[in-house]
Amino acid sequence: MPRLNEKLKSNSRKLRKSMTKEERHLWYDFLKNYKVPVKRQKVIGPYIVDFYCPTAKLVIELDGSQHFEEEGHEKDFLRDKYLIDNGYKIVRYSNYDINRNFVAVCEDIMNIIERRGEPSSVSYADTFPHRGKAIVHFVGAGCGAADLITVRGMRLLEQADVIIYAGSLVNPELLEYAKEACEIYNSATMNLEEVMEVMISASQAGKRVVRLHTGEPSIYGAVQEQMHILDENNIPYESCPGVSACFGAAASLNLEYTLPEVSQSLIITRMEGRTAVPEKESIESFGSHQASMAIYLSSGMLEELQKRLIDGGYSEDTPAAIVYKASWPEEKKFICTVGTLAKTGAENDIKNLAVILVGDVIAKSGYALSKLYDKDFETGFRKPK
Repeated sequence: MPRLNEKLKSNSRKLRKSMTKEERHLWYDFLKNYKVPVKRQKVIGPYIVDFYCPTAKLVIELDGSQHFEEEGHEKDFLRDKYLIDNGYKIVRYSNYDINRNFVAVCEDIMNIIERRGEPSSVSYADTFPHRGKAIVHFVGAGCGAADLITVRGMRLLEQADVIIYAGSLVNPELLEYAKEACEIYNSATMNLEEVMEVMISASQAGKRVVRLHTGEPSIYGAVQEQMHILDENNIPYESCPGVSACFGAAASLNLEYTLPEVSQSLIITRMEGRTAVPEKESIESFGSHQASMAIYLSSGMLEELQKRLIDGGYSEDTPAAIVYKASWPEEKKFICTVGTLAKTGAENDIKNLAVILVGDVIAKSGYALSKLYDKDFETGFRKPK
């Protein structure tokens, strides 16, 4: 053991000299000058940790891409188990967090140290240029199943002081990732002004805010209007992507939207209801392309949708599908045709929360093999055989 320990100490000294740019950023721009002592590349038992705060018995790890590979996961699991079994608290951040969320990462570390050890004399407002305003994170909850949120999104939920979630659509199981002291608001019962009041006041108080949207926030998420108001109040924000319903539906059907010589495009759209759609983006105009189509927010208007798809150029026997609550436990999926869309929806009482898929790719036939794996096709990694 002593020989191993000396080797680890030698390795730790080498690591100090060859820190990644993210490690240098966190160390020189925050941890090195932090009032509570923090050590870098610290040897703990048989492991070297990136940073260690003895006051809070806190291990701070920065994860590069190798940590997200299978071998990296296994190593992290063994090290984490050892540290947790010996009473250490571990927090992990990705290089992305350091490069894009640096202020929030530092704030998070400060909060953990204060909860676990002696309160710091350093205030958030005195340390960082945002003067007490924490980053707001717009997080995509995914299409339903709680384990379809991204790892980054899950970590943001775990670290959040305030979560505002779309209660009518987001799986409530995701709230189990929140810490006990987290404040949780259901935006289904709130208007825009009420949502922004919570978001702004929490951020100005130095709290980490997660705005949890269904699916992927950039698709029918109504996020831009919230971002503009945050801009007006000089509050920083970032987006974390999610799995949209059309991709959850494709997974449910084991479907590929882009089959060679069938369709190489996916159109994501909706039919106008109480909210208008630009005339040039009508169902008929998109239908003329005969591409794969995923139609949102239209399952309560299937008769009208069916008529307009046919008027746009789809034949009545074009394959179609209805996927209700993709990836949820109560998911339902129905393969039909454009000509039987309305009948299929009525027979199965589909009125909302479904995505409609249209296109010949649904038949999974008549396609050409991909050139990507063709033995006669040359790529940057493979010569023809």
